[in-house]
Amino acid sequence: MKHLFFFLIIFLSFFQLKSQPRQFEIRGIGGGGALFSPAVSPFDAQKIWMACDMTELFFTENGGLTWDFYDFRDFVSHTHSPFNFTSDPNLLYALRTSFRDGVVSPAKSNDGGQSWQPLTNPQPDGLIYLFADPQHTQRLLVSDWSRLYFSNDGGQSWQSRYDDNTGNLYIAGVFWDGQDIFVATYYGLLVSHDGGQSFQIENIGGMPANVSFASFAGAKQGGQRHFYAVAADKADLYPTVPSYDYTYGYDNIYRLQYGGASGWQAVGSGFDSNLKFLKVAASGTSADTIYAAGTDTDNSFPIVYKSADKGANWSEIFKNFSVPFILDPHSFFPHK
Repeated sequence: MKHLFFFLIIFLSFFQLKSQPRQFEIRGIGGGGALFSPAVSPFDAQKIWMACDMTELFFTENGGLTWDFYDFRDFVSHTHSPFNFTSDPNLLYALRTSFRDGVVSPAKSNDGGQSWQPLTNPQPDGLIYLFADPQHTQRLLVSDWSRLYFSNDGGQSWQSRYDDNTGNLYIAGVFWDGQDIFVATYYGLLVSHDGGQSFQIENIGGMPANVSFASFAGAKQGGQRHFYAVAADKADLYPTVPSYDYTYGYDNIYRLQYGGASGWQAVGSGFDSNLKFLKVAASGTSADTIYAAGTDTDNSFPIVYKSADKGANWSEIFKNFSVPFILDPHSFFPHK
């Protein structure tokens, strides 16, 4: 009996060892969860970073043919704010999550994203958004649920510049132009004309009272600043909101020539009612060319439209009928 028992143990152990796979093979695209906030380098379109809600931060250096991800001890992803580029191709800023306590803090890379160093965190409970001035290396904005902080020394120190006192500081985008900084918030256009030393809400008419910025982009051409926005019902907007939460609150696409006599003007009224736009983007230097992305609610498929005349006319440039999707709040960044 003892011999039989010993034989069974040996047999089962051998069977278990033989059943283990010798290697694993890649079987398709996937990060183990949803993917958010892609960021394409303005210096090299082959380099892309993309966050996953399962903690990985993926990156590619060949336009997406192959992907890798950071060791979790170096970088745990934050899905609500993409990588930010500066005037130096090697200097990047981003928010990353602490694997230990879940606190989101700013970090920077001096070597094009190969390694990361922590920056001072102005909010011990964590941050939601980070925006870097693409024309400089040291100017940053970060925010939590209520407060906006500014740094002009690359995140070594921070100054509080705005507090909504309610905990609903949704930020749709930022446009930097030297001493002028424009922050599109739930409460309206928050503007600094002194290089970030102070900010004030500027009340500009044209949008219905019940809507606000869901997405925001700007361009400067010929000395004129042109802003574009997707507006949605205020009731659907809050920090960390996923785009599908304001899909049916979509109102319109708007255009503003800042400093002009007219306020915000609707430029998205000619679309069918089933087309809901969630993001708007511009090149930064060409005010004529803008893009709007969203979803067709009849089938949940993605849509991307382009205008080459400041929104007067639109043409559909992308529609994928095979894979339904939902845009996340900060995921649409045309390279050009």
